Amino acid sequence: MRTEEIVFVGTARGIARPVVVEPLRAGIPVRVYGPDWRGYIPASAIAAAGIANDRLPGLYERAAVVLNDHWPAMRREGFVSNRLFDVVAAGGRALSDDVAGIEEIFGEAVRTFTDIDELISMLQGDLVALFGPADEMVARGDRIRQEHSFDARAHTLIAAVMRRAAQSVAGGPP
Repeated sequence: MRTEEIVFVGTARGIARPVVVEPLRAGIPVRVYGPDWRGYIPASAIAAAGIANDRLPGLYERAAVVLNDHWPAMRREGFVSNRLFDVVAAGGRALSDDVAGIEEIFGEAVRTFTDIDELISMLQGDLVALFGPADEMVARGDRIRQEHSFDARAHTLIAAVMRRAAQSVAGGPP
């Protein structure tokens, strides 16, 4: 059963990460799981200094929404955060800063914002209406688990190595 909790999992990274700090400043409760947040956010917002990996899927599935952000270099180079794959595979929903490809990969399971004002507006709105129907969320999670699992990625890498090896043997370009 989904709760009304807005969740963030991660370290402060030595900065006041706006995806966490600004909703709290706007009076929106965020439950933060991760180290090094003291001094950046109220102690009451820190749920724990960490969370066991085996508990993450349940947290993601139950949360109203999971907040996510990317390092600037990740955004610039089009690297999508692993957390989004974890959240959607667990049946969760996420709000993230925009990175090229997120919509194509996750559909309505991940909604993106372009600035903090838009994030705050989304969090103050109807979160249920923001995301797709429950059956679509389940289907999206199933697809993410199938196409983006560790095993699926390993098969992709092995296939690429095998193609490269076959080209080398055949005298083709590396």
